[in-house]
Amino acid sequence: MLIPNISRFLGTLVLPLLLAGCNSTIAAKFVAAPNRDLAIRGQDAPQAVLDEHHVSRQLRVNVGPPNASLSVWIVDPVSSPATVSLTAGPTADDLPIARLTILPQTQPSPADRPTKGTIFLLHGLNDTKEFVTYEFYSFGIACQGYRVVLVDLRGHGRSTGDRIAYGAYEAHDLVQVLTVLQAQGLIVGNVGVVGISYGAAVGICWAGIDSRVKAVVAMEPFSSLRDAAFDAGQDMLIGLPRIFTRHDLNDITNQIGQIDGFDPDRQSPLYAISHMTTPVLLIHGKQDTFLHPQHSIRLHQADPDHSELILVSGADHFDLWYTAVTMIKYESNHWFDRYLATTRPSEQSPSQSPGQPAGQPAAQSASAR
Repeated sequence: MLIPNISRFLGTLVLPLLLAGCNSTIAAKFVAAPNRDLAIRGQDAPQAVLDEHHVSRQLRVNVGPPNASLSVWIVDPVSSPATVSLTAGPTADDLPIARLTILPQTQPSPADRPTKGTIFLLHGLNDTKEFVTYEFYSFGIACQGYRVVLVDLRGHGRSTGDRIAYGAYEAHDLVQVLTVLQAQGLIVGNVGVVGISYGAAVGICWAGIDSRVKAVVAMEPFSSLRDAAFDAGQDMLIGLPRIFTRHDLNDITNQIGQIDGFDPDRQSPLYAISHMTTPVLLIHGKQDTFLHPQHSIRLHQADPDHSELILVSGADHFDLWYTAVTMIKYESNHWFDRYLATTRPSEQSPSQSPGQPAGQPAAQSASAR
């Protein structure tokens, strides 16, 4: 999640909040698609945008229920090593303006270098896959020899969908996306997921119902929508903690579940991670006051045998992806090389369908560091 986009999203909550002053109105706003007023909603990207983001293939996958059409991009592995860097300078709001710079290295890699696997990259709340954050991470992952799949989650970016469900709908959407991509021969090797914030929580929920997902890297996820409401809810209600009590936030969470038709406590990252063996690497900033590091701590404690937790000093919710990028790149590469790239693609067995035994190796138990 990036601050300017959250601010625009939250700004749409203020007037109804002040006028209606009721929990049901707020719950309805929280499930409404963030991109409902975006011009790119439902529109495929022009070739110039695809070229800028190094996209080799663009497609649209219909999912549901509820019905939605998801915009999907594929970035193929980079055949020659490259150095990827970001430059940033302060704006009037003291927020960084990031620019992606790609410098090819002088020594090309062998043309027959096998693709290590396929990694899905999932964005944060009210973001799109086109933000520089995801361009930077997708190209970095591609440089490591992986095919990258970027998805605008329902209600975001170029996708459609009238409501969002904080992982409850989205996990099932991604099951369908993976099935379609497999049928078209677009999945190579084992499948992993990298998610940031909202996308991290969605990725864990997806792994909880789909054994084809073999490893997850989750940056600053929420443990459940209810826990997130107690943390971020106060900020998302624009500084009115004295008016909206813990009871109100609890009630809003329940009403979100009623509107979308899911149980916020069972269809959550915390429930998913405690009922699966998929390895999950959790990375969270110690100074995160939007979604406190306790979210990742709870997730790790729910399944310490299949997860690892890294708490990053000096990083908050909105700058972790940038300030800790060197560490994130190093740890993620090792995580995926360990759990995805165990065999060459030609030696792997056919991909499993959801519900079949996963058969992936278990991660070693690890403490926060």
